[in-house]
Amino acid sequence: MLIVLSIFSCKKDKKSNIAQTKSKQFVEQDYFFPPELYYYQARTDYLIDKLFPLGWSDDGNFAFIVEPAMEGMDVYVFEMYIVNLISGDTLWHWATSPDEDVVREEVWKNNYNQFKTILNKYHIIQDKKPQLLAPYFTYQGDDFSVELQTDYRKEQGYGFEPVGHTKIIIRSPQRGIKIVYDKDLPRNSIIISQTIAGVLISPIDDKIAIILQQERPGYEGPPNVITFQIVGTSLGAGWNYEN
Repeated sequence: MLIVLSIFSCKKDKKSNIAQTKSKQFVEQDYFFPPELYYYQARTDYLIDKLFPLGWSDDGNFAFIVEPAMEGMDVYVFEMYIVNLISGDTLWHWATSPDEDVVREEVWKNNYNQFKTILNKYHIIQDKKPQLLAPYFTYQGDDFSVELQTDYRKEQGYGFEPVGHTKIIIRSPQRGIKIVYDKDLPRNSIIISQTIAGVLISPIDDKIAIILQQERPGYEGPPNVITFQIVGTSLGAGWNYEN
């Protein structure tokens, strides 16, 4: 899985000024295991990194669970992330070791007290019914469209041209234009295609999480793997009017 953060960093809790900002009138929460967000179109010939959005805070934090596709291994891995959608920082990450005998319900039950403590620490309020919107959506009466620009690079010996650069722009006839992501992919990246799968809007404020769906070849050939990247921003600031 590719996110704005590094993966498989094990059980660390990084201090952040953003994370330490106290939300107003936060009340301690209980949580249940969230429903899966089907950001991809079902294909039987692909392996899928599964995404389970957990919730949001009023200072831009977004919590979610990932079940990464484990290529060639009949094992299960459970990961939880808390990221800040404005800074892109990973505030907390937790992961199990690959295990063929572990199941989702067991991980959630056995570690729930720790999960609850951390989620409350970052003032996460659970989104009980997360809804994935299309890249064209309306918020508070304004219209928005998310535009993806992809550049490919030539690589000898690959047999394909991987994605070299990704740029994501949001346009609004009422607010203007905003560049929310503009980065080169690492040289060892083998993403072969990508698309905007949709947008999640925080039920608390104007923060959004853009789901960038990506495809890469399997390590030993088919099936290919569908993964994703979370790109966050605010709809309330950073706009430039187009000439």
